Amino acid sequence: ERWLVIAIHNEESFGETAFATYVPGSLTPVAPQSSAGMPVLLTGQTVSVSGLQLTVSQCRRVSAITGQPAPPQGEQYVVCTVQAQALQGGVSYNGSGMGITEQSKLAGQPDFWPTPIPVTGQLGDGMLNLTGEAVIGQVAGTIPVGSLSPVLTWQYGGVKYVIAISVGQ
Repeated sequence: ERWLVIAIHNEESFGETAFATYVPGSLTPVAPQSSAGMPVLLTGQTVSVSGLQLTVSQCRRVSAITGQPAPPQGEQYVVCTVQAQALQGGVSYNGSGMGITEQSKLAGQPDFWPTPIPVTGQLGDGMLNLTGEAVIGQVAGTIPVGSLSPVLTWQYGGVKYVIAISVGQ
């Protein structure tokens, strides 16, 4: 059995090193050993975390979201469909801990974490009791117009995750 340990180090922005451990074949991170709360960067449209498999799809730019003010100047809304599927029974999910932003905002502002934007059909919070059970919903946020590295952010179980996404027109 082999283990891969990934270290993320940026003393200037976060003050200390954060570690995340990945077990080959499962890609399930163990909570980072960091009191600074540095986000764990995950890539790909499907990731497995803490008994859940998240699939991010149909990310699209939109000019307005019903019930929300216009996005800040130079930014636009992004809405993604997210599916959370249980890899084991009795796992919780929290759409209220998810948002979308530009990756450079996270690196440039260490205390910044996006506030989730409410949308119709949002993912919400709940429990998946059976292995394979799934729930689908929407997650929204803002990114700069022409953004090259949008990310879905997720705060779950005291750990902050950042998932790279691709956004269509």
